[in-house]
Amino acid sequence: MVETRTRRVRMLGPFVCGLLCILLTIPHATQAITVLFTATDVPDTTPGEDRWQYTYAVSDFPFPAMFGFDIFFRLADGYQFGDLDTTPPSPNADWDVTILQPDPGLPDDGRYEAVALADVASLDDPFLIGFIWRGSGTPGAQRFEVFDTTFDVVASGNTTSGQIAPVPEPGTMVLIVTGLVVLCGLKRYKVACAGDRISTTITHRSTAICMKEETGA
Repeated sequence: MVETRTRRVRMLGPFVCGLLCILLTIPHATQAITVLFTATDVPDTTPGEDRWQYTYAVSDFPFPAMFGFDIFFRLADGYQFGDLDTTPPSPNADWDVTILQPDPGLPDDGRYEAVALADVASLDDPFLIGFIWRGSGTPGAQRFEVFDTTFDVVASGNTTSGQIAPVPEPGTMVLIVTGLVVLCGLKRYKVACAGDRISTTITHRSTAICMKEETGA
């Protein structure tokens, strides 16, 4: 009986651990994604144009393959068609980046769009976009939206000004998942050890009873 229960626990252990990992890595609409930005004034290439560069650091969202995010360049801020760099670099091989120019004729805001090409796409590297700034002062926060494989919005907010570290810390969700896997492994080990101790105790008791019976005989 004890061995049967132990085997059942051992069989369920990997299933429970896997289920927890899957649940933790599925994005939810209420999950708090963070997009930090810095705005840098860069050398102008055309007289009369004021060129800048946004650097974004995205965190706290495990992007599955084909999920992505948009960052908006609003017409209300004075952006015009052609103000965004047409071929911004991808941060790494896990991402595909495209640009939709602001178009006053439609009208439609411009977009910086990044789509994940792999599950839990790497966020270790910054996202960059150069643009022409037509406003006054320094470019500020922007609206962003996270979308799923059907382009439904699953999270949204505004970028936040902040210092972007050159080497980001590991994602919070990755650390949580790793910790749960370790805990599940320790639990399985303890259950297995307990089952072995119980089996050993029963064997010793059975041996002792047999010896007593033989001695009594």
